[in-house]
Amino acid sequence: MFSFIDNTYYRYYIDFLPIFVSLISMAFALLFSAFKVGRIIFDLAVHEFLAMIFAASDFTSGQRLKQVLKKHGRYVLYAVLLRCHY
Repeated sequence: MFSFIDNTYYRYYIDFLPIFVSLISMAFALLFSAFKVGRIIFDLAVHEFLAMIFAASDFTSGQRLKQVLKKHGRYVLYAVLLRCHY
């Protein structure tokens, strides 16, 4: 009748479905962000190598080197924003 007179322990009820759904969704988000970071690191390495080649071969206008450096800066910005997001 009165709950404060009851001498038994209160047992918590755990609903496992929302826990598993949130765990799986967080695992997918972590997997996709790890893939994106890995791809950004690979692209940065390739653009760093291409920048050295284009700097040595493009003497007249430097337009190809400017494009490669813009892409390089864009990937660095993506990596920083991804780091700030997570």
